[in-house]
Amino acid sequence: MAAKAEQLMRDHGWCPLVPYPGALEPWPCLCGVCGRQAEPAFAKVQERGQDRCGSCAKAELSARYLAAEAGRATVDLVQAGWEPLAAYPGVHQGWKALHGACGQVRYPRLAEIRAGEVCCSGCNGSVRVSGEEAVEFMQSAGFDPLESYPGSQVPWTCKCFLCGAIVKPRYTTVRRGGGCAECARVGRQTTRRTNFSVQAVAEMRAVGLEPMEPCPGTLARWKCRHACGRVVFPVHHLAKYGRGVCRQCSGNPLVEPHEAEAKARVLGFKPLEPYPGRITAAWRLQCLTCGLDVEKPLQGAGGCRRCRPFGANHCLPAFVYVMHHSHMNAVKIGITNIGTTRLADHRRDGWSIIKTQHFMFGSDAYDVEQAVLYRMRNELGIPPYLTADQMRRGGATETADADLISPLSVWGLVCRARDEINSDTARFAVEVGSTDRT
Repeated sequence: MAAKAEQLMRDHGWCPLVPYPGALEPWPCLCGVCGRQAEPAFAKVQERGQDRCGSCAKAELSARYLAAEAGRATVDLVQAGWEPLAAYPGVHQGWKALHGACGQVRYPRLAEIRAGEVCCSGCNGSVRVSGEEAVEFMQSAGFDPLESYPGSQVPWTCKCFLCGAIVKPRYTTVRRGGGCAECARVGRQTTRRTNFSVQAVAEMRAVGLEPMEPCPGTLARWKCRHACGRVVFPVHHLAKYGRGVCRQCSGNPLVEPHEAEAKARVLGFKPLEPYPGRITAAWRLQCLTCGLDVEKPLQGAGGCRRCRPFGANHCLPAFVYVMHHSHMNAVKIGITNIGTTRLADHRRDGWSIIKTQHFMFGSDAYDVEQAVLYRMRNELGIPPYLTADQMRRGGATETADADLISPLSVWGLVCRARDEINSDTARFAVEVGSTDRT
């Protein structure tokens, strides 16, 4: 069997180097075509008639492909102005040919020719030039070389005659029509800024604004004249959507200083400093009735919290209370003056009084209540729990879900706020209410 196998391999052009290893095992042999060592399997040679190594088979396929493509490749080369001087080597290989434009023998690649590139180094500027020639060409293109010529493909430190920037163009890039990168960047920015300015002016005019100065940017105040005749300073990125165009025409006009002072006096306050200019800015005021100094914005301002006729009176004794409602699973904090029916009304609605903290002045109770609500809403992130419909006696914004914070935890916040305020007039008296709670 081994002798027959060896004879079959020789008949197919193989020269075995070792004895027969088996039908399916690699058999080291020499290829009869190229003489290189390969390891074909006897079964493949017997079944498929393999008579050469993989390299030879690949070379044969390549030769067939080149022969089939040679005609079309020659036509493309001739149409590009070249005369082939050798056989077609492949689309990515240098092909010896004569360039008709300059009469030089070059080695262009057919792939580059089909892409429209000028593959002649003598015609595209990539031919080797001397340093003096390169410096002369760069100066004619608007560059002042600051160092000796480094080569056609190496960045060359130069100074642009137009903008004065230090740039590093390549000789070949400039030869192909390239210019200063800094000038190109400034040109793109100028074009982009000009296009934006034209568009911004059109958008401002579309909402009834006539610009009185060049566009300062989309986020800057822009001096314009509104259709009503007033000079306004809107912001472009809001005005183009119809927002903040003219406050006098929007139904929310600006408040003048004399108007602000008049409104403060209507509320019962005397200004202690000039009007800050915005209704949302804090303004130091003094109550005309009790003389209390406060600092509050004009927007949403009410009367003096000590003198107002509704709610707890801040000049009389009061206490802070914590309640719990078992059916609605809610906890509530509030304040009331001593001697009112506030707690009795809540008991009739099913609330259980947990604890109370007495103060000599209602203002101290108010400060404690506000401190507790601030911590619950902002630090603990606990929102109001009940709605106004569920709290017929008011105080829905002072409720919380008992699953998120227990009544005793709320009382702990009350004690903490009381200690922070540290009122000299506070008198601590705890009243334990009904124990019907969860």
